[in-house]
Amino acid sequence: MTERLDGKIALVTGGAAGIGLATVKRFLAEGATVVFTDINVKAGEKVAADLDSPKAVFMPQDVSQEADWEKVVKATLDKFGTIDILFNNAGIFRLINLPEITEKQWDQLMNINVKGVFFGMKHVIPIMAAKKSGAVVNTSSHRWIGRFTTSDPVWR
Repeated sequence: MTERLDGKIALVTGGAAGIGLATVKRFLAEGATVVFTDINVKAGEKVAADLDSPKAVFMPQDVSQEADWEKVVKATLDKFGTIDILFNNAGIFRLINLPEITEKQWDQLMNINVKGVFFGMKHVIPIMAAKKSGAVVNTSSHRWIGRFTTSDPVWR
């Protein structure tokens, strides 16, 4: 690889699987030190063990909880001194007929997919702004929460 991220510190949420894990591996291959988080502690610890790199650090995190963001950002700053890249990747989706979704399910979706991204930017952008450099990548679900079919009462 080009090691174009050599010396950079990246924070990747949802890093224990899928796009997050692929990003962690790519950032490492490009020379970054990567702090990756996930709510699935067992999976995150396994990934860290499999990667077996001092440049890959796993931390448990529920992105919907501001206290978790404060803890992860502080620990990253204490260990590495800065954050150069934030990849807000953690997210969920539910394939549920829209009229059937509960308020609790909706709140969970919004707390993780929207509030979690907000908290990440709230706590990391000031670090980047102070040094006048950094990059933030926010991803979102690739599927819509609700679906309608011709059998739905709405369409009859």
